[in-house]
Amino acid sequence: MKYFVGVILFAYFIATLANSTVKPTKEAHCNVNNNYNSFYAGPNCKKIEQQLEEIRQEIRALRENKTTGSSNGKVYKNCAEVYKYGDKISGVYKINPDGLGEFEVFCDQKTAGGGWTVFQKRRDGSVDFFRVWDDYKRGFGNLNGEFWLGLDKIHRLTVSGDYKLRVNLEDIHGKTAFAEYSSFSVTSERAKYQLNLGSYSGNKLAVRSLSTSMARALKSARPPRRNKTNMASQFQSIHPQKLYELSVVGQTFMRKDNVKLHRLQVTIDLHKSKLKPGNLRPIIRFSPLFVGTAGDALGYHRGMSFSTKDRDNDKWSSNCALGRKGAWWYKNCHHSNLNGQYLNGKDDCKGMRWLNWPKGGCYSVKKTEMKIRPKDF
Repeated sequence: MKYFVGVILFAYFIATLANSTVKPTKEAHCNVNNNYNSFYAGPNCKKIEQQLEEIRQEIRALRENKTTGSSNGKVYKNCAEVYKYGDKISGVYKINPDGLGEFEVFCDQKTAGGGWTVFQKRRDGSVDFFRVWDDYKRGFGNLNGEFWLGLDKIHRLTVSGDYKLRVNLEDIHGKTAFAEYSSFSVTSERAKYQLNLGSYSGNKLAVRSLSTSMARALKSARPPRRNKTNMASQFQSIHPQKLYELSVVGQTFMRKDNVKLHRLQVTIDLHKSKLKPGNLRPIIRFSPLFVGTAGDALGYHRGMSFSTKDRDNDKWSSNCALGRKGAWWYKNCHHSNLNGQYLNGKDDCKGMRWLNWPKGGCYSVKKTEMKIRPKDF
């Protein structure tokens, strides 16, 4: 009897132990909590764990504006040096233009040969640009997205070398244009970050033919006796934002597109024909009063101090920054307003305006970039 009771008790003990330690088998799975701080991986989830860690690192890099970094550990003065030393990938790099301390910038290494230090970028309206003086002084935004580098940094860059400026624009239809200026610098805060700007330039479009009225006008012009002379000529239908360089031999007129010419300085030169040695034929070249695809909308602001909604340094009776909802080198008030509101194609002078591009009025462009590069690059 005792032996039988012992067997029953032993069987009961084994059953109880089995119920407490053995559970139904479930398929291994991975659980990620909502705040992404902890991760449980089952035996078959190591690859997913590695992928999630890589995603976390990329998110951290974006949040911290992590630099692309130089391949040789060198700290550069500007993005042109970054390019010359072999780092030809666009991205965020550390620079130190004047020996006063490093800061990060976005380098554009693709546009027009690269080497551009970008100090303003807008593309989707994700960053508010209607800000106070201190924000524009220090800078704001994300270097991998929309940002303003900061007037102090722009001053440090431009006072330490000779730079030219490039402005890139894009409208809501994907049409692009640019403007370049031969020099660009910004003074210190004490001088209210005054804009110093050189002459406007842009791209060249060769011209291959002329309208009938133009051809008649040129046929009636007689070549001068001396080798070179300038003649004032007015043609009333030019697109004023483009440069056209026209070469004419004898009565042959050539052109590449259908845009008519207007307000051109005509130069007549005598040229010795290669086909008929000794036969002098007139070469006529056209140079407009200004050039470029976007037009000169910044020259109006040359010499002006910077203004924000809490610092009125313009020449208008009221505050242009408040009235135009931006921050700029306003005058009375603006021909350009690239730090205005992001209105994505609307016709409103509070928007990101560049006078006469892509059309007249106050059209607000979709994307802008302002960047500088040494003249001797």
